Amino acid sequence: MPEALFAIAGHGAERPRLEKLVEEGALSKSVRFMGSRKDVAEILNAADCLVLVSVTEGFPRVVAEAFAAGAPVVCTPAPGTLDIVREGENGLVVPFRDPASVARAILRTLRFPAETAQRRERARRDVRKHDLDTWVRGAERVFDRAIAARGERLAAYLADAALPSPLTLHWRFRMFRLALRLAVLLGRTPVAPDDLT
Repeated sequence: MPEALFAIAGHGAERPRLEKLVEEGALSKSVRFMGSRKDVAEILNAADCLVLVSVTEGFPRVVAEAFAAGAPVVCTPAPGTLDIVREGENGLVVPFRDPASVARAILRTLRFPAETAQRRERARRDVRKHDLDTWVRGAERVFDRAIAARGERLAAYLADAALPSPLTLHWRFRMFRLALRLAVLLGRTPVAPDDLT
């Protein structure tokens, strides 16, 4: 598909090497280096496919954003990525460091629109599981389970130690929730969704 256009957003240590490969391969008409962008939602809305070939991930927010925007996803099985992408159901998962598999998955996404539309629809439904309110409710469940599991010991510890009152702890937890929401909005999530289950 020589008409395909690859847009690479962001900066990183690999950019000079990638730019050199594009130049050597005479691919400048097919590859665009976009640099740092603030209009990620618009880019994903325009994309026919998001490709994420990370070796490691925490929680790949860009995948959730692609799901919400309706951009089909091709990704590697990085642990954080597999928390949201299910092979063949809401995305395509390819082996690490296997460019041929990446190319086949991209071509499959572009050449079989009916199949891709089914994955896209599942992805739009699945992304609702990863919204901010779900994360906060998950954090609350973690705290509730921890307190319930150590109820008596925690109560005794609080009674014996010169620690804030339970009311003060409650308000501090509420502040934690607000800080978590702010961190997510700013893209600096301190915890991953898999930590909240």
